[in-house]
Amino acid sequence: MTYEQFWYGEPILAKQYREAEIYRRENRNYEAWLQGLYIHRAVTASISQCFSDKKTNQVKYLDYPIAFTDREKKAEKQRNIERTKRWFMSEGKDGNN
Repeated sequence: MTYEQFWYGEPILAKQYREAEIYRRENRNYEAWLQGLYIHRAVTASISQCFSDKKTNQVKYLDYPIAFTDREKKAEKQRNIERTKRWFMSEGKDGNN
């Protein structure tokens, strides 16, 4: 907010600028938290691969971004359905019922 806007502009501008700054800070905080979550997953996967004896016990890093919106959740659900279908089809072909 400029000097002229503060002293000579509409009084509502000060309130709106304050609210916008609060919103920007919340967004930066959320982005930092999300970045920390991805870093945590990466470190966990790396340590798991270094210290795990069996490949079955290893934690894998995420194949896709974490879904937060409804659209992303629907896409993730569809990927899981397709992965399950492929798994069942491969189990049927191998004869391992």
